[in-house]
Amino acid sequence: MSQGERTNDFAITPPLYVMKPASESAVKIMFNGKALPADRETLYWMTVKAIPQQAKSGAGNTLQFASANRIKVFYRPEGLSESPGEAWKKLAGAYRAGKVTLSNPTPYYLTTINVKIDGMPVQPVMVPPKGSVTLAETFSHAGSMSYQTINDYGAWTPATRASLSQ
Repeated sequence: MSQGERTNDFAITPPLYVMKPASESAVKIMFNGKALPADRETLYWMTVKAIPQQAKSGAGNTLQFASANRIKVFYRPEGLSESPGEAWKKLAGAYRAGKVTLSNPTPYYLTTINVKIDGMPVQPVMVPPKGSVTLAETFSHAGSMSYQTINDYGAWTPATRASLSQ
């Protein structure tokens, strides 16, 4: 459960269980790592694997799939000074030397979608709290951006337009 590397910061129970068709199950995630920052969110990634049961002998030809789903898990400390529902409004952009950098002054992760620089679509990015991300694309000129973000409920925030600082 981390940003690419394995960690023992969490205990998940049950670690393995059998699911019947059309059923649901819940897991309990318990943090047991070192203290996390109190002034911003922390992001972990949890991978959940589904492994099919072994085919019954004599069942003929079968095709089975195993799947792995990667899920974002955010730790949000209590008492952050800003509202998470308003954080998307504070995303800022800057253009320098052919590159656009998105900056996030808030304590929350911002996941962008439908990002356009001067009307040109670019790849969505996740901007860390109190951090910045430089877009992969190169531009000969850039004066404005439009974007949306994904909120805590998975909904899209309203489309927003902003000028890029130069």
